[in-house]
Amino acid sequence: LWPLQKTLGQLPKLRATIKMIVTYPLSSRFRTGMTLAMYSLIIFTVVVISVLKHVQQNTIQIAVAEQTGGFDFVLRTNPSTPLTDLSQAINDNPNLNSSDFASVSQMTHVGAIFNLDKHDLTESSLSAMPNQEDMPVEMLGLSFTGVDEQFTSTAQMKIDVMADQFSDEQEVWQALSTNPEYAIIDSRFVGNARTRMLGFPTLTIGDTLYFCSALDNALCGQREIIGVLAGATFGVYTAKEGLIADLALNPNHLMQVYRIALAPNVDKTAMSNTLEKAFVKNGVQVIDLESQIREVLALLETFMTLMQGFLAMGLIAGIAGLSIIMIRSVHERRQQIGVLRAIGFKRRQILQSFLGETTLISLLGILIGSTLGIIISYFLFQEEISQMAGNATFVIPWLELFIIVSLAYVFSLLGTIWPALKAAHLTPAEVLRYEG
Repeated sequence: LWPLQKTLGQLPKLRATIKMIVTYPLSSRFRTGMTLAMYSLIIFTVVVISVLKHVQQNTIQIAVAEQTGGFDFVLRTNPSTPLTDLSQAINDNPNLNSSDFASVSQMTHVGAIFNLDKHDLTESSLSAMPNQEDMPVEMLGLSFTGVDEQFTSTAQMKIDVMADQFSDEQEVWQALSTNPEYAIIDSRFVGNARTRMLGFPTLTIGDTLYFCSALDNALCGQREIIGVLAGATFGVYTAKEGLIADLALNPNHLMQVYRIALAPNVDKTAMSNTLEKAFVKNGVQVIDLESQIREVLALLETFMTLMQGFLAMGLIAGIAGLSIIMIRSVHERRQQIGVLRAIGFKRRQILQSFLGETTLISLLGILIGSTLGIIISYFLFQEEISQMAGNATFVIPWLELFIIVSLAYVFSLLGTIWPALKAAHLTPAEVLRYEG
């Protein structure tokens, strides 16, 4: 309030009005503080939801690119009727054209127990642990994904950090396919409060990762970490053949999982239906990666929009509350208003003082709520969204926020006009007849 008094309060025509605008809020500090807190809280919540919704919309394409990795479909088969070579099966099927497929790669997902310390995995006490709940956090099992050369040559997953001996991402993927001792990890392993809480160990480039089969801890292997992916995907990536050899896996007993990249201009919906019909005997299930990711994100966006609607109603309630407070203020200050009119205050000055009080509380609430909302949104972005989408950028929707706070201010002012006009039209004679 001090800057207001020292700027506009120095103008001769506004000095008396500014003094009135400042004096009453300061004389009722508790009421002013609670009103300001209520208004700021509503603006704060609306701003947080608006910013996070906008950031989420901007990261959808990034999330799709990171999670799909350049592939269109995930194809799974029934383990009892496996499809051991999908590429050959496509060539042999008269209803399919191999030119419609840019890449067909096979993946193997395996659960394993791993740690940075080799000795922790070879202790006899490990075999005595009946289930994962009894295991130390650092020894919990997570997914290993074995990939073939076709996958590494097609994958477009962004690698955030790579070992010094590699100059680009393609070199890292190529090294992974040719050296069974290498591994690439996803962003959940780089270490932050959220991933540590979920039990993910903290790993970095150059670490050696020791792991054993979740079924037989005598079957073990080790991998050197050469890259960290930007997003959270399938845990640890390594060469498929090396993983099968280390854990003595029977390829015929594994669920066959393929990632498929289609050629340009191929209709994904039609191809998905064609694949399921062509290999119905193998129990094929085709998952459209982009559609699945967008469905999940669309649910989140719908939830955010719903929250915005509820908060808009809360904002209306806050504006109504501010109007009620001003009506009550006029009722309480009738005698003061009459005295001011008697000593020469004009109706215009009374009107300006009440509208000024509303403006003061509204603008302070908007300033406090918006500032805190943007700051908290940024912290939430850093801790949550940036961990899920490594390339996400924090963007503030200035136009949307300007519209929201402008409407809040205008409606707050409109809600105060009636009690302010009522106060401005009070006369000293009316006040003398007022008994209280």
